[in-house]
Amino acid sequence: GSIIMAVYGAPIHFEDNAVKACLSALDMQRRTLELQKRWAEEGKKPIYTSVGLNSGLMIAGNMGSESRFNYTIMGDAVNLAARLLGANKQYGTRLMISEFTYEKVKNVVVARMLDRIRVKGKDKPVEVYELLGRRDDGTPQNVLLCKERFDAGIRLYQDMKWDEAAEEFRKALEAVPGDPPSKLYIRRCEDFKAAPPEVGPDGKWDGVYTMTTK
Repeated sequence: GSIIMAVYGAPIHFEDNAVKACLSALDMQRRTLELQKRWAEEGKKPIYTSVGLNSGLMIAGNMGSESRFNYTIMGDAVNLAARLLGANKQYGTRLMISEFTYEKVKNVVVARMLDRIRVKGKDKPVEVYELLGRRDDGTPQNVLLCKERFDAGIRLYQDMKWDEAAEEFRKALEAVPGDPPSKLYIRRCEDFKAAPPEVGPDGKWDGVYTMTTK
C-alpha cells in the first residue's frame, strides 16, 4: 500500500482548512467506490482507500539536507493522524477523524463518535469519529438511522449497560447490514459482560479503549 500525506492550511492558510480536508476525504471515497464498480466489471482487483485526519499545531517547513529536502510537517498532531489512519482497520471504517477536527467541521459533515481511544505512546485518550457524509448532500436515510442507533448504543456501552447497548447496535445493523463498527461493539459488549472493565473510585468506567497496535 501507498500513503499520501496531505496538508491543509499550510503553507497557505485557510480558516476552513479542516472542512476542506473532510470534504476532500468524502469526495475521494465517493470516487473510489465509483472506480471499484468499473474495475469489477473489467475483472480487475479493487483498490481501497482509508483516511486518518487530525487538526492541531505542527511544525511545517523545508526539512532535510542540501542534497535532498522537501516541504513537510512533523509533530504530535501529525503522528495522531497516522495512528488514526491505521486504526481504521480495527473498526472496519475508511474515514476516521479526531475530536479536534470534528469540533471544526461538525456543522458541515455527518459523523458518528466511534470510540474513546488511547493510542500507542500517549496517555491522554482522544475521541475519534467516522466521517459519514456532508450535511448538505443528503446522507442516505438508512445511514442516518444507523448512526442514531449506534450513538444510543455507545452511550449505553459507556454506562456499562452491555445488554441494552448490544440491542441498539443490533438495530444499527438492521439499518446498515454488515456495519463493521456495530459488529465490533456487539462483540465488545459480550466480552465486557463476561469480564467487566476496571472502574474508578467513583464506580464509573472511563470508556477508553487502549490501542495495542500502531
